[in-house]
Amino acid sequence: MAAMIALALANPAQAAEPDLARAEQLVAEKRYQEAYDLLAPFGENMAHNGTFNYLAGRAALGNQQAGKARALLARSLELEPDSIAAHLALGRAYTALGMYAEAIIVFETFFRFDNLPPDLESQARIYDRAAASYLETGARLLGYGYAATGIGQYRVNSTSGTNALGGSDRRDTFYNARVGGGLNYELQDNYALDASLDYRFRYYDNPDSRNDSDLRWTVDTDVDLQLVRTLYERFSLDSRVVDYRELVHAVRAEPALRAINAHIAQKDWRVSAH
Repeated sequence: MAAMIALALANPAQAAEPDLARAEQLVAEKRYQEAYDLLAPFGENMAHNGTFNYLAGRAALGNQQAGKARALLARSLELEPDSIAAHLALGRAYTALGMYAEAIIVFETFFRFDNLPPDLESQARIYDRAAASYLETGARLLGYGYAATGIGQYRVNSTSGTNALGGSDRRDTFYNARVGGGLNYELQDNYALDASLDYRFRYYDNPDSRNDSDLRWTVDTDVDLQLVRTLYERFSLDSRVVDYRELVHAVRAEPALRAINAHIAQKDWRVSAH
């Protein structure tokens, strides 16, 4: 009997439940290794305790053991499905594992940001930073911001159709930028205030690709037909193919040509005829 008492006194960790208050303090102080060492010996006996699994998961996540953290935090949510902290910590574990779609689903059970970048990784990491702020400081006001820029090309492939109309294989460069951000403030009773900003800009300038919608090319009236016949005869369109841009240049260069049908009002496609 004396030997058994001595053994229990020599190994108090095996004779008592873990000090969850101490573990919570260590996690709050980001002393994750100490918290994990304190809880690890009780893993089997405390498997059905939601708070234990949450704290052990937070400690494992802080120690860069994302796989172990995911399992512990998922078990914590099974036991306490309404735990906001467990949801956010699990989302962070998914993000650390590169499981961005799963992370976003978990994060958005608690809060949601609008107008995020289109790629999943950027979205998950924005949520991850907000979740870290909530878990580590208890912040009720969460925010995010981002900026992106890029360069691209509009491309027109050369086909028999584009060649017949004077076109060719073209690659026109454009530049774009996007900046955005938002704030989310947690209220009582699962309500929140949300505000966001999303600004997008694209620059593209090619003098060969113009908006000529101010000129009238539709043949609906006699004067429309008169313009077409005038151009047809001037450019000998019965015997050769002329680039569309050459016709536009001629009409813009000679006010008399443009005046032939300039007084005809363009039809508004938004107004249906009855």
